[in-house]
Amino acid sequence: MTDERKGWLRELLTWRVCTPAGFVKAAVVLSLLYLICHLAGLREYTSIMSGTMPAGGPAGFGLLFLACLYILSYVAFALLVPVLLIAALLFTLANLVWRKREPAAESPSPAASAIPQRGFWICG
Repeated sequence: MTDERKGWLRELLTWRVCTPAGFVKAAVVLSLLYLICHLAGLREYTSIMSGTMPAGGPAGFGLLFLACLYILSYVAFALLVPVLLIAALLFTLANLVWRKREPAAESPSPAASAIPQRGFWICG
């Protein structure tokens, strides 16, 4: 593997989800999953939910799997992507407000150690 590929793989494996950038990355991944499913034509297989067979044949495990994959990707795209993007925006705004409110103390005090150094983090 080249160094560029290793860097991309390392970035993916060490992905910090509970950051604004992590929320945006998750939204992009979910959007790409939905786009791939939609472009592959999996929407046709969701007719199984109403009892109609898309190809006219019996519904097999493959058709049910494709229908569930499309439905789950659609629900994730419609519900989770906007929530993740709004959360990233609010998280970024909270970080900006938190940094403006931090006192610029030169000597460390016991109370200063309780303030996060990198901003307002909800989870580790």
